[in-house]
Amino acid sequence: MNQLRAHLVREEADFGTDLIRAKIPNAERARVCTMLVIGPRGVEAGQVRVHLHHGAPEDPKLKVEVIAGIFAGVRERRANWG
Repeated sequence: MNQLRAHLVREEADFGTDLIRAKIPNAERARVCTMLVIGPRGVEAGQVRVHLHHGAPEDPKLKVEVIAGIFAGVRERRANWG
């Protein structure tokens, strides 16, 4: 996710050995507000699944669409800071 870091968006990857179904609750407990879940099939298809804090997971989306949405949200928040 170097694209996020290049635009000063904080990100952290979890490459630990836990299964994804264990990583999501761990991130919830750590109060991670937005999780991008990428499994082996998602890597092949260029897709990610977005999980919002205490929300239902969204359907898989293309990675470029998700990143564009994150950038749009950051621009909107920065514009509202005034």
